[in-house]
Amino acid sequence: DGDLVLTVSEDASATLWRCGTGERLRALDGHEDSVGWAEFSPDGLRIITASWDGTARIWCSSSGACLERFEGHAGPVNYAAFVST
Repeated sequence: DGDLVLTVSEDASATLWRCGTGERLRALDGHEDSVGWAEFSPDGLRIITASWDGTARIWCSSSGACLERFEGHAGPVNYAAFVST
């Protein structure tokens, strides 16, 4: 509904903010290098991040808990997305 803002940073985190107030709701911490991409799942319940640490991760948007980690790339992960099948 457009009341949240999701940012990524070279400090190895993604952060969720409340639009309109600028309130920091939660940081998604756990990556070991810059996070270059993040997006919400279509239902808004999860967030996927891509990092220069070579991993992509899925997070719970309400708690900030890391739900899943995808590793195995030989270099940075520049983009990750939710795809319906």
